[in-house]
Amino acid sequence: MYLKSKTNKISNIRFGFATNSSSSHSIIIPCSPRSYVPANDEGAYGWEDFCLTTPESKQYYLKVMLYQNLKPRPSINNFNKLYSGVDIRADNYVDHNSFLNFPKPYMSHQTMIDYWNWLNKNVIENSDIIICGGNDNSDRDSMQEGDKVYNGPWTSDYIERNFYFKIDPTGFLTIFNPGQYKYDDFFYTSRKLPSKIRFKGINNEIPKFGLYPDLVDYKVTNACLKNCQWCYQDSVPNGKHADINLIKQTFPKLRDMGVFEIAIGGGEPTSHPQFIEILESAKAVGITPNFSTQSTDWLKKKKLVKAISKHCGAVAFSTQKAQEAYKWYESCAESLVNFDCSIHYILGAEPIENFRKFINELCFYIKSIKDDAPKNPINVILLKWKECGRAGKQPYSIAGWWDIVREFRETRNSYVSIGVDSFLVDDVEAHLPEINKTLYNADDGYFSFYLDAVDQYIGKHSSMSKKDMIHFDDVNLINTETWSKLK
Repeated sequence: MYLKSKTNKISNIRFGFATNSSSSHSIIIPCSPRSYVPANDEGAYGWEDFCLTTPESKQYYLKVMLYQNLKPRPSINNFNKLYSGVDIRADNYVDHNSFLNFPKPYMSHQTMIDYWNWLNKNVIENSDIIICGGNDNSDRDSMQEGDKVYNGPWTSDYIERNFYFKIDPTGFLTIFNPGQYKYDDFFYTSRKLPSKIRFKGINNEIPKFGLYPDLVDYKVTNACLKNCQWCYQDSVPNGKHADINLIKQTFPKLRDMGVFEIAIGGGEPTSHPQFIEILESAKAVGITPNFSTQSTDWLKKKKLVKAISKHCGAVAFSTQKAQEAYKWYESCAESLVNFDCSIHYILGAEPIENFRKFINELCFYIKSIKDDAPKNPINVILLKWKECGRAGKQPYSIAGWWDIVREFRETRNSYVSIGVDSFLVDDVEAHLPEINKTLYNADDGYFSFYLDAVDQYIGKHSSMSKKDMIHFDDVNLINTETWSKLK
């Protein structure tokens, strides 16, 4: 199955599908008009050639696919009544080698019927999209030179539909992959799929904000032993921890708002005495917890490592030293098998040449271990110095950081990847125009927000002044109305 689009454009990230042996079905944007060719046996889509160009024929194909996705399946009569359009038969099928997995609804008030209605409006009724089928063991190919594959809100990877959709009132659809899936009674982390994909509708502009947020930057403590000079949170060794009961009350509220994941921070989040309970409570309502840390002590605590492995999607370690970075990664590789571990590096804390040295040393180490190199790249996330709290004025210029990134990209090192926070996106747009714009979003407070559970504030981002945030003394104020005021 092939995917790409010019009409239902993906605004954040793309994901591709592999072509399996046996049947080969393609959902495409054709380079030239294509004639309608029905399947030999209507409703049986296997090896035979077909080309579905009319809304009715595309609807039949996708409706058969939808029926195969539903668990439990309703009777065919009830299904045809519930889901609009042409009626299908119970014996219709799409060959398993070209089968698509559809996501499950994430919002409590949305159902698969809403997903089907979105497909009807944005895929089926889209005259630019056609569906072709054939046999990839033959010399014929349903794809022609110049055709563009269409990226749709589904996947062909076997993940037991352990991914979800939500449809924003403004018209776009977002898919979220929690990171783990079950197969043969074992849990695996999906590396083929991104964590989130946002699709605009056929008649909509690329979304610049959503009424249902995706992510919350979540502060659970102001305690930290490090006393880092760049700490814009003013964290201290005897800092206050957020009340665990308050934290647990906020998670269902965030879930009702459509929040997929939280980025837990502080302070040092692992210092919170109920940190395991925090992770368990978030996951219990369907929210994926992630966190950033400067500590390595928790890696020695088996119970905590087990909880992180079970509940978290990712963890990031903050350091300015390459040696610390790769030692941290080695420790994670031993304790958190097949886990997403990242490095946070702060630009502006040191001379910019130190960043070049950091990247070169990290790459040198990874290359030196060769056969033992990690299968997944080490993610280095660049953070901009925040001029608030005790951090104060940025001590060093970061001008030219983009040249170092470009040099790094030209080496095509496959063991390290580099990302940026939203405060660096303007630099990316100005100095790295070759970077695909679907891979980043510059606007804080449009798809995410900040929640301080210690002092009970909500803001667009964590470095804004508290006088510009909204204080909540009741968790019922954590809702889409409060969130919309931030935008």
